Amino acid sequence: MGVCYGTPQVYPSRSSKGRPMTTSATLEYSVPGMSCEHCRSAVTEEVAAVDGVAAVDVDLTTKRVRVHGTALAPDAVVAAIDRAGYDAEPA
Repeated sequence: MGVCYGTPQVYPSRSSKGRPMTTSATLEYSVPGMSCEHCRSAVTEEVAAVDGVAAVDVDLTTKRVRVHGTALAPDAVVAAIDRAGYDAEPA
């Protein structure tokens, strides 16, 4: 399997619905199985659907996922990455 390198991008969550963020948090995970734009898209889509997520930053070079939002549930974020087909560990 080839490795592709992309520029880190931040994708706004569909679930934010314009609500003001009162207490923000950032969670970061190592996701070593990501290697291409499909990986980025799959992880971003699943994580963005988690309650409280405002933005998802997937960096294919470092294989890190940063999740920004309020009232984030770490278990829900890990489960979303798992649904996308990847293993995640807190970074």
